[in-house]
Amino acid sequence: MSSAREFRIAPATTRRRGLPPIGLSVFAPECLDVTVIETGTSALLFASEADRSGNRIGVVEIDIFTANMVIDPDGALERAADAAVDKVLGAPAAGTVRQRARFELDDGTSGFRIEVVMTRDLDGTPSPLPHLTVLALAPDDAAARGGLIAMVRSARPAWAAADTLFETLRVLTRDGGANDNVRTRLPFTP
Repeated sequence: MSSAREFRIAPATTRRRGLPPIGLSVFAPECLDVTVIETGTSALLFASEADRSGNRIGVVEIDIFTANMVIDPDGALERAADAAVDKVLGAPAAGTVRQRARFELDDGTSGFRIEVVMTRDLDGTPSPLPHLTVLALAPDDAAARGGLIAMVRSARPAWAAADTLFETLRVLTRDGGANDNVRTRLPFTP
């Protein structure tokens, strides 16, 4: 993994932004253009890759959502994933939900995954990145009051750079603990 760069956002940083104290650590391959967003209440991390002609291969956006995970972790994850999909599928956008599934990683991180095939984007034009995967992830620290939401859009169903990014994703919590994803892969690709 010598060609990958680490990007880390501490839980204290998100708390200062008025968000739940949840951070992340990922290793991104050199082919990804990664931006860590330091201020505001928008996304924490944005990454994209383009081919030699400048056409986008895919984009990743990771954000935080707020939820009471102590009472209803599965319902909160599903609602967060649904809200992200609803935002992307707002008229005149169109697409078809292909798969919905709950999952749990070996480290205790739980999640919900929705796979969508987009036919039109929000501007009504045919989607150049029709493959959308939304992941809602919650750390095993229920006191974190939320989780991470990742939206991955790609030109093809499989995107190697995004796979690498998600294989290394660690959800950080305020107690200093980290959820190391022991499984070989997060359920990004089918």
